[in-house]
Amino acid sequence: RDKADLKQDFAIFDYIPFKKALEYTDELLYLADNSGEVFLIE
Repeated sequence: RDKADLKQDFAIFDYIPFKKALEYTDELLYLADNSGEVFLIE
């Protein structure tokens, strides 16, 4: 997956609750801070 794909993912995750986002992908692990912003953990 390239950076364009990740950008698209972040756009999608903006609209998905954090726990749902974790279920959404088994390739990448995302963490969210209290504001709901999503961070990619490599």
